[in-house]
Amino acid sequence: MSAVNPIEIQKYLKDVHYPVTKEELVRRAEEHGASKNIREALEHLKANEFKTPMEVSQAISKVK
Repeated sequence: MSAVNPIEIQKYLKDVHYPVTKEELVRRAEEHGASKNIREALEHLKANEFKTPMEVSQAISKVK
């Protein structure tokens, strides 16, 4: 899995209502046509729930 841009990921999460679970993030990204690489990055997030888009972006920046 190659690194993904947190800002690019937000394009696929545009109508997500927070707080949200990691599983919901993956599902929504998939519904909006996110690539396999982006879906995998979301699946590898450490936390299971996120309160804001900023929390998602911060967590994505830590995924290796």
